Amino acid sequence: METSKTELWEALDLVLNRQITLKIIHSGDIPIGAGRLNTPGILTIFDITNHQGSAVVVTEKIDATPLRHVIDSKEKLSPAEVQTILITVAKTIEKAHLQGVPHLSLTATNILISNSGEIYLTDFRGQIDGKGPFDPQHDLKSLQSLLKELLKLCPRLSVPDHLWKLSNEQSGSSPKSVLEFRIILEKKLSSVKKTRKYLPLLFCSLLIGVVALSSWVLLVGG
Repeated sequence: METSKTELWEALDLVLNRQITLKIIHSGDIPIGAGRLNTPGILTIFDITNHQGSAVVVTEKIDATPLRHVIDSKEKLSPAEVQTILITVAKTIEKAHLQGVPHLSLTATNILISNSGEIYLTDFRGQIDGKGPFDPQHDLKSLQSLLKELLKLCPRLSVPDHLWKLSNEQSGSSPKSVLEFRIILEKKLSSVKKTRKYLPLLFCSLLIGVVALSSWVLLVGG
């Protein structure tokens, strides 16, 4: 992948014999935030160097597809799949926040889904000035924007109203933190799974009731 600002290359580290990814940044912010993190679900930064005046960020290489590709190809998702993806992303963001590192560039391009289904985040900007407390609201708003974008891949009638409300930053019931956002998603996901679990049982109960009623009518009619 290449833009006017960045180039992305795959390479082999001959010294340590491992596959790596080189991101050459010609202009713009250098995503060095993950260099302070050692957290599962975050692409590891091995080194930051320069090449002909451009910054080069060296990270681990994984076989993965950016979430942006899923969106651009208009693949269909269920609300439960959307919730599962964002719950995982939110958990990773929470862990980074606990270590004092915000993402500040959380987009579908920086969320990678590996071939085995695991989710990784990359391109953490970290603190703008590297000092002082940070405002977690930036990442929260990014999560809400992602939720809104992903819900558009779901059949409209399959999306519960509470998910649309959760994606609305202007809603009066909008979550105040990434933790609250994730908890709401988990609760709603559990309720959906529970409903699905009991649907076959409910159907069987209704079927048994219909059969019993039919038998009673036949007996009384006879």
